[in-house]
Amino acid sequence: MCWNRAVTRVGPVGREGWAGVSATRAAPGVLAVVAVAGVALSVLVTVAIGALGPSAAVPPLPGPGWQPPYSLSLRPGDHLVIAMESLAVLLGAAGLAAGLLALRRGWAPDPRLLLLGGCLAAVVLAFLPPSGSADHLNYAAYGRMAVLGHDPYAMGADTLPGDPLAAAVERPWQEEPSVYGPVATAVQALAALVGGGSVRLTVFALAAVNAAAFVVTAWLLHRTVRGDRARQARAALLWAANPLVIYQLVAGMHVDTLAIALVVAALAAGASGRRWASGPLLGLGIAVKANAGLVALGPAWALRSRPRSLAVVAGTATATVLVAYALAGPHALDPVLHATKSISLASPWHVVLGGLQATFGSGGYRVWIQAGSVALLVFLALTLSRALREPYGLTTGLLPRTASARGLPQQTAGREDDGGPLRRVMEAGDGDEPLRRVAGGGDEDGSLSRVTGAEADGGSLRRVVDAGDGGESLRRVAGVDHEDGSLSRVGDAGGGGGARGAWREETRAVWREEAGVAVVVVAAWLFATPYALPWYDGLGFALLAAVPATFLDGFLVARLAVLSAAYLPARQEYQPQDLHNLLVTVLRSQVVPWILLALTVALAWWALISGARGSTRRGSAAPPP
Repeated sequence: MCWNRAVTRVGPVGREGWAGVSATRAAPGVLAVVAVAGVALSVLVTVAIGALGPSAAVPPLPGPGWQPPYSLSLRPGDHLVIAMESLAVLLGAAGLAAGLLALRRGWAPDPRLLLLGGCLAAVVLAFLPPSGSADHLNYAAYGRMAVLGHDPYAMGADTLPGDPLAAAVERPWQEEPSVYGPVATAVQALAALVGGGSVRLTVFALAAVNAAAFVVTAWLLHRTVRGDRARQARAALLWAANPLVIYQLVAGMHVDTLAIALVVAALAAGASGRRWASGPLLGLGIAVKANAGLVALGPAWALRSRPRSLAVVAGTATATVLVAYALAGPHALDPVLHATKSISLASPWHVVLGGLQATFGSGGYRVWIQAGSVALLVFLALTLSRALREPYGLTTGLLPRTASARGLPQQTAGREDDGGPLRRVMEAGDGDEPLRRVAGGGDEDGSLSRVTGAEADGGSLRRVVDAGDGGESLRRVAGVDHEDGSLSRVGDAGGGGGARGAWREETRAVWREEAGVAVVVVAAWLFATPYALPWYDGLGFALLAAVPATFLDGFLVARLAVLSAAYLPARQEYQPQDLHNLLVTVLRSQVVPWILLALTVALAWWALISGARGSTRRGSAAPPP
């Protein structure tokens, strides 16, 4: 699957290791090999699980054998399949972690190969039976109910006795109404129309939509950071070539993939100035799955000083959601509201629930836990935004498209316009606060290594976006020669046809700001929500792909790996009896909640410490001369 060539190119070593930790200058060859091997083998094992046919991880799909999806129907043993799932998760987590660390240490794979490999895996998996959980059978039944004129939000599949799609739904979900949004139900109904009475063909139609959404997301992430191979490689590894995301969202065929594609498209539309499209896309994503609404806080924050644009985005998004739910009927929100009171087995809130019951007696304590989860979400969001505001561009909102700078760079390294490197650049939008010195060589050469989020090799200035207002612009800064650090391409960065590089940096800054706010809120929600399932984390990884590397990468990789191990497989009713106690009673219900609780505490501690250090650095920054 074109993975091998991705390891052949190793670029210069960065100044920092993964998440800002000082890295050795040794070539990251070993890490790159581990990354490629781990990712490729994990995906191959995931493909093999589906190809082997019905098992403890793969629900059977009734229907004519000539219809897709296809498998060898070998019916492998339950222990073998669970061992294969464990291997896929272990290899995937190791490969992903090694790849992210190698990128921070200078590994320079071809992002197009990572993108192509991940998309090819998604297409292959669309033709294989879904594995891991049986949610796709619920989707097919809800679509069938909608086609036959029943309300999937008011009844379960058991209301269609004798129907082949309803009969395929597994325990204990036969009585459960749909918790998905109206757009998801519309897609499911369309798949049911395509499949007729065939479970197999209906599931394949859903798988085709799911794979298309995955590929579109990968393409949008790749395109939005175009012009920066390092950012493209990181985006591809976090989404397209992420073996854990492929395992959960593609092989597992969860509706979350469609919601993610829509909200990523909304962010991309906003970053390119198409605000008229951003709102409806956000609304459609929310109408697929309600938790996608957390992403809307990104554009809301970025547009806080532009009330007209904010009103357009918020208004069109709200209108889209209201119309979708109005068409779905009066019961569409009931299952969602009921689901917010649930606690999943692997959630760390089970540990809290156990403590409350031991202290105050038996009871569900749902209201207490709901209140606690909201408080934790707010706390984590605030501390993470403080810790990550510089790398995520959250300090002042880096250069929204209509922002203007009231001042040009005020200071150079001792010389004005005679070729000396810029020492300080005034912050766009205020004109009175300097952009902090992020010079590669500090005071020794005065060069800047990062300006408005654009990194430069060799410590030299790569690009400075348009800082103009009323005709004033920062000119002649369109690129660098990476060999000697000098400017190699000059052009007008103020507008017109020569502004392509500047436009890219401006677009990237807008994208990073909106995605930065969104990923902070989504990460806080993932660690705070009482209902934790591994495929929920896909939204976090899609947003991570749009922002720079930080320690948050490691926390989300660890969380997804642990949760994936907890649901091996998610079909707990069909696990072998001798493993059920170990996998569900011990691992899922006892071990994993404590691990996730420890990760949550560690994340909060890291965010507090990092935020405090950042405040200290900002408070001690010297004023501009």
